Amino acid sequence: MGSEVLDATPAEVAPGVFLPMTRYRSTMNSDPLKITVEVEIVDGQPECRSLKVESLHKGAPLTITGATLRGIPLASYLNASLEGTGFPFSVSGEERTAVSTTEMISKRKRRPKSEVLPQVVDAYRRALVDKDPSIRAAPTQHVANELHYERGHISRILSEARKQGLLGPARPGRPGESLDRKQELDD
Repeated sequence: MGSEVLDATPAEVAPGVFLPMTRYRSTMNSDPLKITVEVEIVDGQPECRSLKVESLHKGAPLTITGATLRGIPLASYLNASLEGTGFPFSVSGEERTAVSTTEMISKRKRRPKSEVLPQVVDAYRRALVDKDPSIRAAPTQHVANELHYERGHISRILSEARKQGLLGPARPGRPGESLDRKQELDD
């Protein structure tokens, strides 16, 4: 994995923890693909600004399809790209102290759940009615990919949305909401 600095302004990624850059490009080989991600740190979060996907196959290249793109765990690549950005550091007066990447990722700021919850519910409902049957079959994973979070985090947010009444009860063994909640929304 290699990284190229695009903006060398330090970026705060956790309370008191900085990366030596705000914007960078990172390239990773994930056989059979070469993935180049341009990342910008915004409000302490790495956000994808550009994604380039190339086939590593020589001769007859792999065709990159929608399914190929949906299978890319972008959140994982963004976290992995942070490891190649140089040493994170904290500042005390004029002194910089190195911080481990693991510590930096664990301290990273998360958007407040109250801000993310409506976005997750909206994206989940859109996924449930998407024309693509693979999205309808795995809406939680689709939302995780779309919003750049891990699937487990999205599952916990959906559970919280159900507790708050923003999403109807789950249907056992199937994605979506029970019909009672859906009928309420239609009325």
